[in-house]
Amino acid sequence: MDDRNVSLELLGIPGVTRVFDGMWEGSIRLGLRTLRKTMHLPLLDTKGLDHDALQAIWDKEWSEHGKEYDEITDHLRAKDMAFIRDSRLKWAAPMINAVLELQLGSGYLAYQVSQVQKRNEIVNPPNGVKSLIISGGIGTGKTMAMAWRCQTLALEAAIEHDFDRIEDLLAVWPSGQLFNNLHKGLDVAENAAIMGIDDYGAEYVEPFALSQFELLIERRYARHLITIVTTNIPKEAFRTRKGFERIESRLLKRCNFVTFVGDDRRKALNGKETV
Repeated sequence: MDDRNVSLELLGIPGVTRVFDGMWEGSIRLGLRTLRKTMHLPLLDTKGLDHDALQAIWDKEWSEHGKEYDEITDHLRAKDMAFIRDSRLKWAAPMINAVLELQLGSGYLAYQVSQVQKRNEIVNPPNGVKSLIISGGIGTGKTMAMAWRCQTLALEAAIEHDFDRIEDLLAVWPSGQLFNNLHKGLDVAENAAIMGIDDYGAEYVEPFALSQFELLIERRYARHLITIVTTNIPKEAFRTRKGFERIESRLLKRCNFVTFVGDDRRKALNGKETV
């Protein structure tokens, strides 16, 4: 009996040793069957064998086929992980695109990564922090960069963790809509693993919505959740904006500040606008 069984028995939980022994014996039988079948070896008859007999067979098998068992186990584990990864991506990818299209427009799903400014600085920040403030003039590609980064990070998070709802994985808001929802007391998915806030600083702000936005930033800051913000506000003005000092101090502590430069990319080209 191992220490865990002893401690549980002392707590007065009956049959704990038998339960754990049964689980162990079942795992051994299943493991022997799976591995020998994969190696095209005759299956062993383990029916009716007690704990000690199963342990002896397992030790013998391990001494004879341990290396092969390790390789097969690693292969099976890799197949399992690939299946899990593919299943999560099949759920997450269309849901992520739907959020981006709904909140930003379909044009931002057709972004070209090669056109995103300071890509290396965004992907490989010197301090390792993934939260981001992208500042720059009108049409410098801030929203395109946010869509790309939100999509990439959300897909990475979906592979690593199992999410039941898109609201727990990704939320993207035009700033005006976010503040309007906060004013009305609506859910804004404040605990989403990744949140994008587009065109911060262009919203109409009233005291209640501002107080709720401050709470949202505080909670995300405390939980180390990824927040990506686009804004036309330069860094120095961002530091000193009246009424936003506490909020923007938190944002600056938790986010890397990247400034985009250049002309307006939205100028008409052959009668069409570009993002």
